Amino acid sequence: MAAEDGFFLAILAFMGIFIVFMFLFAIVMYFFMAFGLYRMAENQNIELSWLAFIPIAQYYLLGVLVQSRLTGGMREGIPWILASLLAANFFLGIIAGVMPLIGFLALPISLASVGFTIYASFHLYKKYSEQYVVLFVFTIVTLGMLAPIFVFFIRNNMPLEEEAAA
Repeated sequence: MAAEDGFFLAILAFMGIFIVFMFLFAIVMYFFMAFGLYRMAENQNIELSWLAFIPIAQYYLLGVLVQSRLTGGMREGIPWILASLLAANFFLGIIAGVMPLIGFLALPISLASVGFTIYASFHLYKKYSEQYVVLFVFTIVTLGMLAPIFVFFIRNNMPLEEEAAA
């Protein structure tokens, strides 16, 4: 076996290990988010708490949890906005893999999805934690990777306030 073949096999092995690690990391983060949202919904007596374990539907539940903090049309629409954008992002991402021109449609949907998720995360942190600014800054800096951990850590907190945001 030539040296190039060994190097190529080492790269493939590293990539395989990396993919397995990222897959396991994603599963752990999914369960942190799911259990955190489930516990918060149970504490709020929300009947749909089981939605926390359905991947796109958990963002509907996130919207339901932050509804009390919002005003105007956003208050009623946020659960559907979050779930719809995530679903559209998912399906457009699959279609873009086959039809690359669809990727141009997927980009604004993806950006809107990230924006609304960050917006909802801010209100969730503010509703359940006095250190909401720190949680929010670290969510932004880590591109959302720590958000499931933060949701899991504040899952047993009772809401700090129930009035709508100004």
